[in-house]
Amino acid sequence: MISRPTPATQDMNNLAANFTTIRVLGEGGFGIVKLVKSRQDGQLFAVKSFKQTSNTVQALQLAEKEIALLKTLAHPNIVGFHGMGFDQKERYIILEYCAGGDLRSMIHDAASQRKPIPHHRIQSIFCQMLLALHYCHHSYKGLRHTLLHRDLKPENVLLNAAGQVKLADFGLAKVMANGLTVTTSFVGTSGYLPPELVAGQPYDHKADIFNLGCILFELCTLRIPNHALRGVQRAREFLLPAGHSAQMNSLVPMLLSIEPARRPSTSDLLASPVIACWLQMPWPREDDPER
Repeated sequence: MISRPTPATQDMNNLAANFTTIRVLGEGGFGIVKLVKSRQDGQLFAVKSFKQTSNTVQALQLAEKEIALLKTLAHPNIVGFHGMGFDQKERYIILEYCAGGDLRSMIHDAASQRKPIPHHRIQSIFCQMLLALHYCHHSYKGLRHTLLHRDLKPENVLLNAAGQVKLADFGLAKVMANGLTVTTSFVGTSGYLPPELVAGQPYDHKADIFNLGCILFELCTLRIPNHALRGVQRAREFLLPAGHSAQMNSLVPMLLSIEPARRPSTSDLLASPVIACWLQMPWPREDDPER
């Protein structure tokens, strides 16, 4: 579970007085993420600040939305929330620091070195993503609501120092009543957009499942799948490189089914004997030479 915010990280409006900035971890369209150290106890955190730009209103809306969600989320595979504040009129969020980076960096490094990510490591990452997504889809605020992440991609899946998965970036997430579909909003990242979104059709939690399949495919092949293919060519596209199990080869096209109804839910996946077996495997640690 996530740890409780300490007095040093609750609703502070002077970031520099409470933290020492170590370096920039990343930067996006709306903000910047920095690694900081608490001046009180030396603990490391990631601080996500939202820029003041022409889109300030939109950036602040995303910030407030993410804060509201992160305050309520408590799962070992979701990044921990530790506080918030304003500093020089910029909104910022204090988050758990994930020293292992993100899956985009892992995929990039593996591709650069032409060294595939080990099969057992992919199994572990997939299972942890699945557990986080299941919590969002079926345990968030009880059974009457579901939380759609809507921007699940390698950049938003972090790893802590021990190699444990931490799902992050809930700025585009949406809470909705179970059984309903989203019909008015078009969000996500190019290359990871499910077919129903591209076609302008209503969508639900199965859109997140499609994104999960995209990440799984990319972890196995080190490239984004070609979603334009159909028929035999599509089936060939999803054939994984040697070294991956038959179970993994059957799982990928299932998650990436064009029709949402054909994609399994997180409950379906967790009920699978194959996934149950994978869940029993120990998580490879960051310092594991076989990782």
